[in-house]
Amino acid sequence: MSLSLVAVFIPLLFMSGLVGRLLHEFAVTLSAAILVSGVVSLTLTPMMCSRFLKPESAYGEPGWFYRLCEGGFNWLLGGYTAGLRWVLRIRSSCSAWWCSRSP
Repeated sequence: MSLSLVAVFIPLLFMSGLVGRLLHEFAVTLSAAILVSGVVSLTLTPMMCSRFLKPESAYGEPGWFYRLCEGGFNWLLGGYTAGLRWVLRIRSSCSAWWCSRSP
């Protein structure tokens, strides 16, 4: 994704005239920042994670706050799953309703 994002700014480098001169530094700065970010995300971040993160078994039994939050997230996930199954069951009705609502 980083290379495709840099490719968007390449035409700004070759623009002529006043607009080209104004946007040249902008394009160079953003392209360099995106490339550095891509290099860091592919090299430095995994290395730091391997050094600083502990295995999941080293954390022990989760506390009450974790269990409370996890229960809430599972409840939301169950509601979303049930709603999605219901909408997929009545797919044609939902499509007809959506088409009638769009301008």
